[in-house]
Amino acid sequence: LPDGPPADASFYLPLDFSGFPRRVLRRLKPDLLAIVETELWPNLLHEAHRSGTAVAVINARLAPERMTRYRWLAGLYGPLLARLSRVGAQSDDDAARFLELGLPEAAVRVTGNVKYDLPAPAVDEEALRREIGLEPGRPVLVAGSTGEGEEEQLLDAFAELRSAHPDLFLILAPRHPERADDVERLVRSRGHRLRRLSAGPAGPGQADLLLVDVLGRLGALYGLGSVAFVGGSLVPVGGHNVLEPAALGVPVLFGPHIQHFAEPAGALLRAGGGRRVRDAAALARESSVLLADDEQRARAARAARGVIEENRGAMARSVDLIFEALEASGAGAREGSP
Repeated sequence: LPDGPPADASFYLPLDFSGFPRRVLRRLKPDLLAIVETELWPNLLHEAHRSGTAVAVINARLAPERMTRYRWLAGLYGPLLARLSRVGAQSDDDAARFLELGLPEAAVRVTGNVKYDLPAPAVDEEALRREIGLEPGRPVLVAGSTGEGEEEQLLDAFAELRSAHPDLFLILAPRHPERADDVERLVRSRGHRLRRLSAGPAGPGQADLLLVDVLGRLGALYGLGSVAFVGGSLVPVGGHNVLEPAALGVPVLFGPHIQHFAEPAGALLRAGGGRRVRDAAALARESSVLLADDEQRARAARAARGVIEENRGAMARSVDLIFEALEASGAGAREGSP
């Protein structure tokens, strides 16, 4: 909340077995439980209601592919959802799904996606290029959050791209760094010169590909991209955060399996800041078009950044929703409440 500390304590959510959530809520005595996205655990919601704890869901989403399960369990989820104080949905479609499952219309607000409000990382491009041995002006394809079965396709696309753009550099960041050894073996089997980010600074021209094998660096590395590809989308995972490269003004490509980020992906497509590709051949083709046309790439970059700017404000609306839920429960008037 505004002007408050990030957290007084942090811990795992209790296992959703009978009695566990009750003991945690009795110890903490919270005025309000704020749930993010879809952590709708039946025992936790039931015990929150029993203890008089208001519940708000922020950045709420219900994936369309999971609605069959929710409908099948409507007898369980319906009464629980009906007890939610407020739900701030990411989109109109998400709001409609909550209403379908029995949430009272008065409790639902469309507040937007708080990921639009996340600050873009500071990028010192010159220092980053120096660290990874990347010459000034060399074009870069950044492939972030890739998964098993996806790197093969990316390397196929990279090989195709280098026939037209021989100086292209690839930054490859698997979603799970513990897969780095397997990915390195795959890359070397294709004959590419590779270095790992964890190896430390490198001289220019020593590699064709950087393997990101540490956490916390991808956000800034997107800032080096001429073009970015966001993984988990050429394979049926559901996609990862397409807004990270967009926030840095980098054109964004993603595959057909993007349901976890359907709303922002759609916004990028409509604005011209993003492109959907169905396979490695399409990834190579669309990337090549952007790499070859500076003006078209600049337009796509501006459009991607524009989507971020136009959709900011979800965080403030979510905070307002939390205070609204507190006031509706009467907790906001109690001494010591936020």
